[in-house]
Amino acid sequence: MRKRAKGKRTIIILLLPLLFAALSAYADNSPPAGPLRVHAGNGRYFANAEGEILYLTGAHTWMVFQTQEDHSFDFDDWLKQFVSWDHNFMRGWHWEDGYYSPLPYKQIDGKYDLTKYNDEYFKRLRRRIELAGRQEPPVYISVMLFQGWSAVDKKKYRSPNPWPRHPYNPANNVNGIDGKLEKSHELHDPEVTALQEAYVKHTIDVLNDLDNIIWEISNESHPESWEWQQHMVRVIKKYEAKKPKQHLVWVNVAAPDYEAFMKSPADIVSPSGNIYQKDPPASTGRKIVIADSDHQGPLTVTHAWVWKNFTRGNLPILMDCKYQPKISWWGGRNFQPEHPKWDHMRNALGATRRLAGRIDLAAMAPQAGGGHPASTAYCLFSSDAPMSANPAPNGNEFVVYAPGKGSPVTLFGLTPQVTYRFEWTHPITGKSLKTAQFKAAGVSHKFVNPSKNLDTVLHVYR
Repeated sequence: MRKRAKGKRTIIILLLPLLFAALSAYADNSPPAGPLRVHAGNGRYFANAEGEILYLTGAHTWMVFQTQEDHSFDFDDWLKQFVSWDHNFMRGWHWEDGYYSPLPYKQIDGKYDLTKYNDEYFKRLRRRIELAGRQEPPVYISVMLFQGWSAVDKKKYRSPNPWPRHPYNPANNVNGIDGKLEKSHELHDPEVTALQEAYVKHTIDVLNDLDNIIWEISNESHPESWEWQQHMVRVIKKYEAKKPKQHLVWVNVAAPDYEAFMKSPADIVSPSGNIYQKDPPASTGRKIVIADSDHQGPLTVTHAWVWKNFTRGNLPILMDCKYQPKISWWGGRNFQPEHPKWDHMRNALGATRRLAGRIDLAAMAPQAGGGHPASTAYCLFSSDAPMSANPAPNGNEFVVYAPGKGSPVTLFGLTPQVTYRFEWTHPITGKSLKTAQFKAAGVSHKFVNPSKNLDTVLHVYR
């Protein structure tokens, strides 16, 4: 009996290193604890708590946190599909008006008390964010705090008009507050601003311990809201500075110009305009640029928009119109919820995320124009030489989008006599079309597209 027990102890001791190795492997694969950061070496992208580069992309729909009247939305099912598309970033919409529920404020005899908060709303936020964070890989969610389409009289575009059911309408609150429509998204009334600040701080109190969140100030507030948005960014940063965790902050659309975005105290920006659909500007790395189709032609974008932005160093995310509620004021605008392009874009976004995980993204920068290093001008690349060189010599890795069907690609800045490997991939599925290797005879090389009927993606690396 003693010999058998000794034998068991010996087996256990021998197995311990294997057990520790298995636990270490599990720890290495688990998401690092801590909020997102801007990557220290490449400001176009996020970093996790350990400083490792992280590319976020995904989709969103209006009822992530709240439910619109007369509609239903199964968040758990949406999240399951979301992960199946290889997406890892979701925009968490917030609506301020009573056509959506729940709202953040308690009601007393049918009126809102703007100083008291609705636990149902905040519990729903927390549950859904926590559920997203438990996915593999974890899904990050922006927490939108305000909504421009609730505060502005947009009855021309939205019916019924949201303002009559807004908590800051004086008929709807017990506090005697009149937000005066879009003025509620300006610094016009210190009492209104103080109530908004208190709501923002309460939201932070409820969610600060969660790692998978980004604060988003507002969706498409009017241009005069810019200074108010910057004020709210500073409120968040000052308040969270004394909290255990500090999260990134995102602003969108309302900046008077591009330079205003770059000077914002926010970490992430989303400019608007069709230019981000047709020929996106290359990200400089001064801010993380999220190219949200919601601001760039939500009904007309295609999978080409995904790859153009990816190869320009922007992070594309899709307002998924297939999952929008079918309502008259939106549905009449050339709305095609069953069009196959929505599946194409979801799949293309997943393909960019998988590719981003295979390339040396931290070392890569976008081609800023037509001069170098790829003939199509849609190229992420890394080089041993300064990126300003034209063409940049000693290129290490290139990801090129070829938008024309069957378009060839010429690369410049290769290292002569160095062997490179290349792969052509399908722009929607990300599946390989052709792989091979070659030895560069000079600084340039022309690649013949294997497909005559597709726009394609070319990946070349040492």
